[in-house]
Amino acid sequence: MKTFPARPLLMMGGALFLCVILLSCARHIKEDRFIQANAEYHILIASNPSDFKDGIRNRLIENYRTTANIDVVNISSLREIREDRYDAILIMDSCIAWSHLNLSFKSFLDDLERKDHVVLFLTTGGSEWDYQYRGLDAITSASVLDYQDDMFNRVKARIDQILVEQ
Repeated sequence: MKTFPARPLLMMGGALFLCVILLSCARHIKEDRFIQANAEYHILIASNPSDFKDGIRNRLIENYRTTANIDVVNISSLREIREDRYDAILIMDSCIAWSHLNLSFKSFLDDLERKDHVVLFLTTGGSEWDYQYRGLDAITSASVLDYQDDMFNRVKARIDQILVEQ
């Protein structure tokens, strides 16, 4: 009976694992614009995909689409965004194991002239994690579908407050 060396099998398994991770990270949301002829506001939603964030994002679009023009972009597109075009900006990202923010997100926040119209929503390993960056407090939540209603309401309340103060 012939045996196979374990090392090549481990290397192939590791390579397959890395491919799966890279492909899952490469997912993008569908970028879109929702235009209302007499919109009172202009909102940007920058996000990365997940079932949890997709549900909240879709509910926010439905909520604001009659009163606001809404641009939906991938987080990686933030470097091309002019913040002064928007009344409110929502950034939805993931922070895995309390890691740092991705570079597009971080450089966008570093270059902000106004922080008072930005809402950060981060999915994390746990909902009790507090995160602050450059004076912006993030709403954080674990990606648990049972939390979706509460997180939608919290994010919507923060956006509503920003729009009222315009």
